Amino acid sequence: MSTPLLTPAQEDMLKELINISFGLAASIIGDMLQSNAHLVVPTIEVMEVDKLNHLIIEKSNTGEFSYITKQPFKSKLHGESIFVMSEPSAESLARLLFHTQTPSETQIASTVLEITNIITSACIGQLMEMAKSEAFFQPPTVEKRKDDFLTNPKETALFTRAIIIETTLDLQAENIRGHLFILTDEASFSWLREALEQL
Repeated sequence: MSTPLLTPAQEDMLKELINISFGLAASIIGDMLQSNAHLVVPTIEVMEVDKLNHLIIEKSNTGEFSYITKQPFKSKLHGESIFVMSEPSAESLARLLFHTQTPSETQIASTVLEITNIITSACIGQLMEMAKSEAFFQPPTVEKRKDDFLTNPKETALFTRAIIIETTLDLQAENIRGHLFILTDEASFSWLREALEQL
């Protein structure tokens, strides 16, 4: 039986910080769309990167496309955030933002980029605030790909640990679903463990 990557107390503190950050993100998204928004975090998992393959296959709808946003960041906790939003969810969000029933591919991609930037910045920013540090983000990229994107080892070769956050954005009777993956290396994850323990 493998040793858990976080103790129960560390895991509880991580969940609390993420819930706080997602509350902030929901407020910003609600203001942007001029609507009440509620961002729910059903599950948070921490695992070794090499176990992601099975998880992605388990959660994905084989053959369907998703919008995938990547954003590297540097700080005491450094790595890469990857946000995955299904094509139907992305289209629903773009319809709300651009007030059109048929958003263009460009409108959908820009919507996903904007929402991802808000969620990622709030989440990583909250973790950095905990450590009285600052995160520096590189420009995000977005592309439309099949859901098996993380099963390619080349995508995760630089990382050893993953935090997987399932999200549901309740907005104007729409349930916008996505997954946030925070990938990091051993040194950064050790720092995170110690920071959570101090809290």
